[in-house]
Amino acid sequence: MNKIINKKRGKAVAIVDGILKTIHPACKLFENKRSISLSEIKKILIVDFGYLGDTLISFPAIESIRKAYPKAQIDVVINSKFKEVWKYNYDYDNLIEYDVPWIRYGFKLDWNDIKTYFKLIKKLKKSQYDLAIDLRGDLRNILLLVYKSKAPLRAGYGITGGEYLLTHPIKFLDKHEVENNLELAKAIGGTDAKYKLEIGKEEYKKLEVVLEKVEKEIIVILPSAGYPTKEWELEKWIELVDKLNLKYQVILSGAKGDKNVLSVMKYARTKPLEFLGKDLNEVGALMTKAKYVIGCDSGGMHLASIVGAKTIELMGPTNIKRWKAYKNCTVISKHEECSPCGLYDHCNQKLKRKCMKKIKVEEVLKEVK
Repeated sequence: MNKIINKKRGKAVAIVDGILKTIHPACKLFENKRSISLSEIKKILIVDFGYLGDTLISFPAIESIRKAYPKAQIDVVINSKFKEVWKYNYDYDNLIEYDVPWIRYGFKLDWNDIKTYFKLIKKLKKSQYDLAIDLRGDLRNILLLVYKSKAPLRAGYGITGGEYLLTHPIKFLDKHEVENNLELAKAIGGTDAKYKLEIGKEEYKKLEVVLEKVEKEIIVILPSAGYPTKEWELEKWIELVDKLNLKYQVILSGAKGDKNVLSVMKYARTKPLEFLGKDLNEVGALMTKAKYVIGCDSGGMHLASIVGAKTIELMGPTNIKRWKAYKNCTVISKHEECSPCGLYDHCNQKLKRKCMKKIKVEEVLKEVK
């Protein structure tokens, strides 16, 4: 696991987990007494509301569960921000959109969050799921959603606690998250599944207009990451773009109004193209046309990987083994003594973000073969 963690948060979680573990025997008196075996499952709830990368790396596990229970109803609680990426996933029956407060950037709980939560729990209980699954190993997910759903069978990891709330607690192994999720699926009857997302003809048709005048090989660059400690210096992105653009057509991609993309577009001496604010499936289609997709640790890199693109990923504070783009990925990392720290909002080192700053433009260019 990570060498450095948020100690205050870790202590708070441990205290809460300890209290819950102590009172749980008494709470069991009020649990759902409905008895059911895995072979009798007809309705499954999967909690899968992470960010883009979390969502995509869960797809093989969900496919695995669908294969194991082809006739069951599978409902998935998702992050509504990434609903579009589920368009070409056919392994579920219903999507339940939920703006989860505890994974929201700049999280602040308000009264609407409380009302929305209890409304969701009421809906989950009414659905009478036979099996509820958490794919994130988060105590909050296990306690507030999986356990509160009242499903008689409950599966997950309990990485941060809560395994005593599960009927099928799975041992977490230090593997890639795709493989960890598949291990969980297999523990409840699943089998192996592919890591591939097929993009539809509609997206490729739209892409023809963008690429009709492009004559060079394409390189897609994602200069932004979700957290500041994961980011590379802007001046290095500009230098990289200018050097690559002499031989290739660089296309910069990101969310609408992406500041890093706009800055590179403004200061680059060459003329990269931009592909901002597009539907994620359109971005995935573009990535399949690229010689490489280059970026820092972000959901976009997982999108590139799952559609089959070759990726070059710059990583610093993240656990590479667990979180790199799963397939066709070349990782560039400096392996500092403090890495991987798992600290994404701030860096504790005197030389801030040295794990990212020590990555040179020449190292990235060397991997473009």
